[in-house]
Amino acid sequence: MTDQVISFSPAALQRRLIISAITVSVACVVMSLFFLGVWFAPNLQRILITILWITLPLLWVLGAVLESMRQSKTKYILTKDALLKEKKGWFGSTTSQLYRYDTINSVNSKSRAKGSFGSVELIFEENNSLYLSGIANPDDLAREIKRRAADARSSIRVDNLHS
Repeated sequence: MTDQVISFSPAALQRRLIISAITVSVACVVMSLFFLGVWFAPNLQRILITILWITLPLLWVLGAVLESMRQSKTKYILTKDALLKEKKGWFGSTTSQLYRYDTINSVNSKSRAKGSFGSVELIFEENNSLYLSGIANPDDLAREIKRRAADARSSIRVDNLHS
């Protein structure tokens, strides 16, 4: 079994960014109408609306950049014995977490856009869970993880019989 890097779907990120852009636009329009409807001095109305239309889109851009950086800094790898989560931090540091297949109780997947992207949830024996979102082909990934978990559990049982 070779290591397999789990790929994120660019369509998932694009969808989240489009939905958030629409939300910010609607919020700007609604708040502008509110400022126009409430009695303020005309100059104050213009100042508030200008600040609103500059601040909210800039905050959206900042959020979009941070979200795309977050997605590119996290990597999931299916190794022979476990799922490895590597997250790059500031100044080149990397943290790794290992999730053994034999501790997985269930694997759930949810697909969007006709199965091209979605999420996978892994539930472990200790009732902990790991949620992978924006994953390309989540149903295929869930099947692969289930297969590896079943193989890991069966190899443990065989090893216990021989000892």
